[in-house]
Amino acid sequence: MGAGGETVRLAGVNWYGFECDPMVAGGLDLKTVGDICHLIVDLGFNHIRLPYCHQMLVDNPRITNGLAANPVLQGRTAVEVMDEVIAEASRHGLRVVLDNHRSEAGWSAQENGLWYSRRFTENDWLQSLRFMADRYKDNQTVVGIDLRNEPGSPAIDPDQFPKNGGAVWGAPDRLGTRWPRDWAAAAERGGNEVLKVNPNLLIFVEGVRGDPAGPFFDGQCHSYWPGGNLCGVRSKGGRRRAARPIKLRIPGRLVYSVHDYGPDMHAEMPWCQANSTAETAAASRSVWEQTWGFIARQGIAPIYVGEFGTPNGVVQADNSAPGHVTDTDRSSTQAKWFNYLIDYMNELEVSWAYWCLNGDQPLNTGRRAAQPELYGILRSDWSGPASALMEKLVQL
Repeated sequence: MGAGGETVRLAGVNWYGFECDPMVAGGLDLKTVGDICHLIVDLGFNHIRLPYCHQMLVDNPRITNGLAANPVLQGRTAVEVMDEVIAEASRHGLRVVLDNHRSEAGWSAQENGLWYSRRFTENDWLQSLRFMADRYKDNQTVVGIDLRNEPGSPAIDPDQFPKNGGAVWGAPDRLGTRWPRDWAAAAERGGNEVLKVNPNLLIFVEGVRGDPAGPFFDGQCHSYWPGGNLCGVRSKGGRRRAARPIKLRIPGRLVYSVHDYGPDMHAEMPWCQANSTAETAAASRSVWEQTWGFIARQGIAPIYVGEFGTPNGVVQADNSAPGHVTDTDRSSTQAKWFNYLIDYMNELEVSWAYWCLNGDQPLNTGRRAAQPELYGILRSDWSGPASALMEKLVQL
């Protein structure tokens, strides 16, 4: 709700970098912070989802690289650079959702599928949330915190400490366990810690990956995209003996968040396959309705699609089959999925943040520094939109 009680639909973009190895937002070597925020507004977005990692807060290095277009920021700490990004967002009328993306600096989701790691414990995670809530508690630009990016089981790397399989939803942890898995319970602990510091913030809680309650397609239960599976909010399953919604100490602060990607990133998903009956809007919608759509449709809580995206067509996407690069005429399976999702999100009037703003890739393991960001809205020089994809986002 806005200050006047009106409904506000968040329509934004992910601007990543603080969670990566350089620990600085992307693009600041090419454009000023103000130029980038101005471009975000010009493109029609009203907020930024801003990922960070816990290691950035602990190490808080002085940033000397990646700031060529912002000499005034040279030598400031990572947190001070983030302060300036948020201050500039405020000057441009943008809001910010902070995203606790990882424990250690790196790319994508935490490899163990959890909210802690060998180096950084759950207490460290809670401390990180309290720190961010306190630092920006008097800044109305920061409207919420996404407690953790893409928890889920099975883990991306099952050999990562503590090798417990990753996060699950609402399956109670054994008393005294050192390595908890119940993400629903952890999210309540984290959300309530944030609200103790700043009761005005929105608490964004993502789902998990696998769940015995679904989604079901063609009679089988399937894993979902990490963070995107909220079946457990309304259904029992496995060791979860009843539905497990999130309950916070302050009503009205909860926002359920999901991530969703198409066959370019999730090639094995059976509900969106080329040249089959699964390549239909009804097939995809049946799965979205099970995993998160029901929450918006039934008015259980607001839904925020915190990440979704598609190749921008600048270059062929890494490891993708021919035809997975998005077109605007729905001729490829990837394009059909993307259009189906846009239509579904519009129908439910959910809030969202597109992945991603960035025009080029960061200096990070598994990435190709300075090469075009294949899912980015901007061109690699950060001067404007990379493709006609913005025409689809305008529909939202």
